[in-house]
Amino acid sequence: MNDIVIAGAGQAGARAAEALRARGFKGSITMIGEEPHPPYERPQLSKSLLQSSDAPVAYIKQAADWTRTLDIRIETGAAAIDCDADRRIVSTADGRDFRFDRLLLATGTRPRRLSALEGAGIEVQYLRSVEDALRFRRHIQARSRIAIVGGGVIGLEAACAAARSGCHVTVIESEERLLARAFPPLVSALVADRHRSHGVTFVFGATVTGSTSRSVNLSNGADIAADLVLVGVGVTPSAELAVRLGLPAAEGIAVDACGRTVVPDIFCAGDAALQWSRCHGRAPI
Repeated sequence: MNDIVIAGAGQAGARAAEALRARGFKGSITMIGEEPHPPYERPQLSKSLLQSSDAPVAYIKQAADWTRTLDIRIETGAAAIDCDADRRIVSTADGRDFRFDRLLLATGTRPRRLSALEGAGIEVQYLRSVEDALRFRRHIQARSRIAIVGGGVIGLEAACAAARSGCHVTVIESEERLLARAFPPLVSALVADRHRSHGVTFVFGATVTGSTSRSVNLSNGADIAADLVLVGVGVTPSAELAVRLGLPAAEGIAVDACGRTVVPDIFCAGDAALQWSRCHGRAPI
């Protein structure tokens, strides 16, 4: 085994590459990432990058350190779009081929789209990349009126950062309380009260049905004034490569306890992976 290709240059791909070198692997390692940046950890997108007007992006390592220190090749701005398991080649959108002996799929997830806002006149954002976070930060600095669809962790962190900076923020949650699937009512109430203390307004039990250029229309008949809508209603696995390989990937890319897919020498790690839990006797849901 001489050549390992990692499709995905996010946190999972980067940590896997580091671990390979730490365990003494001497062959070539190539990371292929769609974004134009070196690998970084995504939690900062809804935390530090929004909480400070000048917070820099924290990369796991600078590009030169990957190359010079670890001898790992990074191809950024290169979307891996195809894979030939028989020929052991990964192809990118710009027409290049990368040969592998083993392939790690670390393609992560992408935000679930909200169909009611597709083609809307109002500006709609999702929070998945550095560019997304910086664009949302500019709206925070402009003290925009912001509607956030989804009262999950990402939406709440973004809401708190925006409200504390003087934005008018409304969170629209389809459930009757926050974080209903994860926590009891007492915790939901405490979280909501903490956010209200920063100026966040909540609308529960309603969904978005449409929008105008300056407002969001809700299923309960209300219209929420907004300059921007941030959508945080979950994610779906980025599994195009897995589909090209014939792997089942509706809820994630199925792997065993060692991260192996059913295709020999092809592995998956990170948010895209659906790993069997020996503790629960099932894959996570």
